[in-house]
Amino acid sequence: EQYFQQGREWVYTHLNKSAYLQGDDVWFTSYVLNTANKQLSVSTSKLYIELWSPEKKLVSRKILFVKDGTSSHYIHLPDSLAPGSYCFRAYTNWMRNFYPEKDLSAFITVLGPNKTVEIPGKQNAKSADQKSGQTNSKISDWDIQILPESGTFLVGADNVMAVKATDSFGRGAKINGKVLTGDNNEIAVFSTNENGMGSFMIREATNQKYILKADLPDSSVRELQLPNAEPKGIVIQVNPFRTDVISFKLQTNNITNQNNNTYFVTIHANGVIFRNYRFKFSKSNSIQFRINKEELGSGIIYATVFDQNLTPVAERIFYNQDPNIRGRLTLKAEALSNDTVKMNVNVLDSLNNTEFSKLSISVLPGETALSQFNNSLLAESILRPALQGEVENPNSYFEKNDFEHLAAIDLLLLTQGWRKYDWPEILQNNTPKFKFPYEEAFSVEGMVKNWMKNKADTKSRVSLFSPLNKLVLMTQVDSAGKYKFERVYLADSTWVILSATSDKGRGWNRALQMSIPEYSMGVPDIHQVQTPPKATKEIPEVIPHLTKGVIQLPEEVVTEKRIHPIF
Repeated sequence: EQYFQQGREWVYTHLNKSAYLQGDDVWFTSYVLNTANKQLSVSTSKLYIELWSPEKKLVSRKILFVKDGTSSHYIHLPDSLAPGSYCFRAYTNWMRNFYPEKDLSAFITVLGPNKTVEIPGKQNAKSADQKSGQTNSKISDWDIQILPESGTFLVGADNVMAVKATDSFGRGAKINGKVLTGDNNEIAVFSTNENGMGSFMIREATNQKYILKADLPDSSVRELQLPNAEPKGIVIQVNPFRTDVISFKLQTNNITNQNNNTYFVTIHANGVIFRNYRFKFSKSNSIQFRINKEELGSGIIYATVFDQNLTPVAERIFYNQDPNIRGRLTLKAEALSNDTVKMNVNVLDSLNNTEFSKLSISVLPGETALSQFNNSLLAESILRPALQGEVENPNSYFEKNDFEHLAAIDLLLLTQGWRKYDWPEILQNNTPKFKFPYEEAFSVEGMVKNWMKNKADTKSRVSLFSPLNKLVLMTQVDSAGKYKFERVYLADSTWVILSATSDKGRGWNRALQMSIPEYSMGVPDIHQVQTPPKATKEIPEVIPHLTKGVIQLPEEVVTEKRIHPIF
């Protein structure tokens, strides 16, 4: 409970374009969100922004002030910047305690003339030999993964198995298939959706061999063997499709149940524990229960089962759909003279009353190829804090609030593994230990030394001046000669001046050391991606190229004749 009481936050960044030309400015607004209630985090005041090249070189880094949960700025892309997929990171230092650093990476595309653009954010399909400088020209084949619903394929239980199929560039593939027993009896059929995900059930699984046969988009047939069923374990099945309740079914088998062990199940999400249950299977190998949807938070939720030693043995991720869509936005545009457009934007609540909202708006030409956005604040706030890695077509899951889209989200979550909480550390420590401290504004710290004796001067007073920030602060050094000013708010590109004196105001014989600490995640864990093939009927083009008819103009130097030498 102490661990989960710590608030979590996530950053969504609204970019002004979906791709950029060399020499462009990347304008953006970042929203720092409380992941539990999806509201703006008003306590955060410090945000790190970074842009990294495909070669893992830092292009730009900024430390921004966050006011009431938002911050806006820009990054200039030099004309000499090479086309490609660039890693964009927006994060707070506190976020790093709860999410893998690679999950904080997004990608933007930089376009250039006569250059082929790489697919952003996808794993390289080339071989690992490239690490040593060698290139394998052979691209990887179709990939089919079979994933048990809660992490275990269990003998004697009804097992829901998720299927994830991708092409050689990591994009979802539509396939059809069937599941056969070792003696060639068909027991299930399945098909995947546009994002390459589907599912099937194996009832009362045995320890025999199971075979999956799939019909691939290139008319070939792929056959693979399912993993062997485990003799012991727990299986969680979740039904999120009813409008009023979430149904849970916990299953085990006779071998596991003969020990008569006690188990715990925790229903939790984003730092909030909704339910804790202790249970035994007793005479039955299954237990069922329900929770009213309104008693759970909306969004992605976890059901984690622990054994009597508090070791996690199963986990199921599910989505609690919020039927209420808040913030109905209307936009009316009116063309005025001089190529000017007047826009009226209204956000209405459930009673059709105007409500206060913080909005960021990107305005682009109607026929531009640089407005192909595939993510949104809604999709980002729900999916990214909960799931690992990139999600293909995230907006498609929230186009409508109906059964079809809820089923698609459930398939997505079935293909997700453990969120990988560090449960042993969480459960063993009475006081949570967080590696990365919470930051509020800047801190200015350092040490005062007697430069003749080269040791700490413990009888010093340090003064901080910053006229542009209207700051005049003073503090005494500690027994080690160190000092620290905390929660210092500094405007962009302003000076901070420090001086050290004795208690009587004398300043000679002192050497003052000063620093303004900042945190960095270091080089991102990104991979080069392979150049996609030319668009075909089976594999459409996924990256916009320069608009047809665009030409690159030669550079010209424009000079003017000065009318007066003073001006």
